[in-house]
Amino acid sequence: MPRWASVSLVVLVAGVLAGIAIRQASVEREASHRRAGFEFGSGPSGMLGQRGFWTGLAGTDSASRHLEISALRSVLDVIPDYAPAYRALSLAYALSGSSHKAIEAGRTYSDLRPEDVDGRLLLASVYSMVGASDEALAELGRVEAADSLSFWVDKMLGDVFVTKGMVDRAVGSYLRFIERAPHELLRADGWFSVGRAWASAGRSEDALAAFERAVVPGLVDVRPHWGRGMVHAAEGRLDLAREALAALEVGQGEGARLPPGLRELLVGRIRMGEGRWEEAMSVLEEASEEAYVPDRLECLVVLAESCWRAGHPGRARGTVGRCLAINPAHAPARYLMARILERQGARDEAASEYRACLEVWRNADPGFPGVEDARRRLERLR
Repeated sequence: MPRWASVSLVVLVAGVLAGIAIRQASVEREASHRRAGFEFGSGPSGMLGQRGFWTGLAGTDSASRHLEISALRSVLDVIPDYAPAYRALSLAYALSGSSHKAIEAGRTYSDLRPEDVDGRLLLASVYSMVGASDEALAELGRVEAADSLSFWVDKMLGDVFVTKGMVDRAVGSYLRFIERAPHELLRADGWFSVGRAWASAGRSEDALAAFERAVVPGLVDVRPHWGRGMVHAAEGRLDLAREALAALEVGQGEGARLPPGLRELLVGRIRMGEGRWEEAMSVLEEASEEAYVPDRLECLVVLAESCWRAGHPGRARGTVGRCLAINPAHAPARYLMARILERQGARDEAASEYRACLEVWRNADPGFPGVEDARRRLERLR
């Protein structure tokens, strides 16, 4: 390698490492007084700012994340065993939707730092996002109760149970998280998760009550407005959904903000309720590009539903495929794919998709949306 190239590579590596250190210090200084609504949600993005997590990617766009990934790969080309770069890379891939690469990087980090709880929590979260529930539960089981971050186990158990339709158990885990969380912002985040869990089960009143509790007194927080809007849009109460959207936009103007893509998800839901399918598709496509995983998965499923209802079954199938490329065990996506295939007369393929979603939902709560319908449809196809 020419001398000039060697010098350039060393300078690049030094710059990246310095950037990691500076950003981490900056974010950790902010973590103790961050305003409500700035960094909330499930998955890796929900753990930004916690002990030892590299958080340089928070709030950057897709192009910037790809540049960050390239820079981290360059670091590892020079220092193959540099553990913090693998942790950063796992988070970067996870937020970008490259879940399998995130798992690979997370496993490498855990191998290099087997006693580091941060790595186990991040890896468990990525496992959950790709539908590997058993692997996620195994990682969470390795976190000792005495560790100062062990309260996150309850939060992440709740996330896993939601994906399996076990909402009662999920809410129990979230409530334990709320009880053990060390400060008010995290407790509010727990109530936000409770609200989303109840909403996924169609229990609107419980969801609305939980969203009301996801507020930190004295701080601007737009999450309750978003939650109310999503519940009302799902029930066809569009005037109330629009009121919630208006309140959300006022709150965002005052400094608080939702994670990327969620505002657009609400707008898309309202446009669907109005029958404005093309507008809904446009805004939901934007949401699916901006949102972090796992919110991106919900955006893609709603986009696919909008495409299907607008009379674009091919685009709907392709959009569901984008979701399943990230999480092959995403039950709502499998259920929607089955219904599309059934409508198109692909009976065997539809039956296979119904079996796949019912396997994920095999322990779902009685009455969980979609489960009984999937069973009836599968029986008819037989």
